[in-house]
Amino acid sequence: MNSFFSSNKINRNNAIPIFLWLAFSLAVSNVVSAQQWGYVVFKDKGLHDNSCQNNFSAAAIERRFLQNIPWDERDVPVHEEYISIIENYTDSTFGTSRWLNAAVVRASEMNWKRIAALPFVLEVEFLQEQSVLAAEFPTTNYLPSEISDYQVKEAKTQLDLLEPTQFSERELFGKNTIIAVFDAGFTHADDLEQLSHLFKNNQIIETKDFLKKTEGVYSHSVHGTEVLTFLAGKTDSIQYGLASEAKYLLARVTPNMGFFRFLNDVQWIQALEWADEKGASLVNSSLSFTNQLYERKDLNGRTCKISIAANTAMDKGILVVNAAGNEFQNGWEIIGAPADAERILTVGSVDPKTGYISSFSSVGPTADGRLKPDVCAPGELLYPDGDEFKHIQGTSFATPLACGFAACVRQLHPEWNTEKLWTEIRKSGSLYPYFDYAHGFGIPRASYFFFGNEEEPNVYSVQFNEIDTLNCNNLLTISRIDGEEIPEEYSSPVAFIQFVKATGEVFKYNVTRPLNKIIASIPSEEFKGCKLRVVYDRHFFEIPIPEQ
Repeated sequence: MNSFFSSNKINRNNAIPIFLWLAFSLAVSNVVSAQQWGYVVFKDKGLHDNSCQNNFSAAAIERRFLQNIPWDERDVPVHEEYISIIENYTDSTFGTSRWLNAAVVRASEMNWKRIAALPFVLEVEFLQEQSVLAAEFPTTNYLPSEISDYQVKEAKTQLDLLEPTQFSERELFGKNTIIAVFDAGFTHADDLEQLSHLFKNNQIIETKDFLKKTEGVYSHSVHGTEVLTFLAGKTDSIQYGLASEAKYLLARVTPNMGFFRFLNDVQWIQALEWADEKGASLVNSSLSFTNQLYERKDLNGRTCKISIAANTAMDKGILVVNAAGNEFQNGWEIIGAPADAERILTVGSVDPKTGYISSFSSVGPTADGRLKPDVCAPGELLYPDGDEFKHIQGTSFATPLACGFAACVRQLHPEWNTEKLWTEIRKSGSLYPYFDYAHGFGIPRASYFFFGNEEEPNVYSVQFNEIDTLNCNNLLTISRIDGEEIPEEYSSPVAFIQFVKATGEVFKYNVTRPLNKIIASIPSEEFKGCKLRVVYDRHFFEIPIPEQ
């Protein structure tokens, strides 16, 4: 599998003076060879003053003041003289990152060696050029064109697991929060009924296309429009997103496909720094990059530059809310980047009817064994498409629901810093303090922010009324918990089920959930000495499975 970055890094800590190097290198005839894109990482920011604050909006300055965030070197732009010098050796440039103190350029092999030898250059890292179809975008399935009463009811209730009425009854809709949305385009977002209030009330404060370096974003892909709907969409009868009163920055950061997808993380990082300057306190990123750019071992939160930048955002008072990815059913399976970053809110998808993980939702842990995703939200949803609904699915759509949830909490608690906001949203999860690598801490519950955890989870007994052998598998059926039958129409689903070996290792399971039973299939060779973990109605169970 190709890596986004080559493992080959060139370091020069004891280089010759700039003027001697320029005199030498410019005298050498230019050798024509293959051009290679890569990062040039600088040792410092050069000489600068404190005028960098002039680049930040009033909202950005206020966010830092309220959270007591100091200004530091990461707020200073890359030194212009350094850029000017390396341009003598480059074929093309693709901007800079002040957080990484780096420039992205294209140069020949000979000129890369010259750039690496400059005394102000710390290292260079090459980018692997690939042309791949975007795996992060889900497919959509159209339902019958005639909207039925059942579909309307389903659309009205598809957010219920998040307890949205707890927010709406208190008129919490994300007001006074700026959310930056990173996506592939926002086709017709400015023409749709469910988003019309954003334009009528001037809630779209700025837009930018980081591929074309223009302001136009209302084309190229409907994916961002769908995401924005589940952040802020509403009609007279249906609430599609939780943050209908927030203000928005819209950024196009990725194409649907093409030869420059290897620059996606560059564009994403530049958009994040732009959002910082414009005053965003939340970022919705419904993008997950996996084998397009990285290897599995890179997903440790410290290797991918996009993940390094995502972690930096919290230092600047910004919470990044990012999709876990849709890779569970293919060879990759685990979360992508920047979802592996420690200090962001990574969101998986559940079926809104059951609360179980969606079949496509990427899982954890990270390459270094940390918990991800952090939480889950409904990601199999009805989307208004003109005079009909279409069914769409993906962690792309669970993410804006979680981000809108965060905006409502931000409105409720403007005094909280970003780390506090991140911590409390995780604690509001339906499984907390327990977790698994599919659901994280579970589904955030709005009631937590008004009533807290009214009771601590307790350990209860489970009665197994059947253990049979079926098709060489041990079929375990549970219909009674703590001596009581599972209600036939129980509305709060079983949150998760795990099987644990005697060694403590958690292994995969196959679970179905009829109306009043839990049916789990365990491979025969794994059965002996197993324990079953279940979270049901906010109670935690861990029970040895009886011997046959």
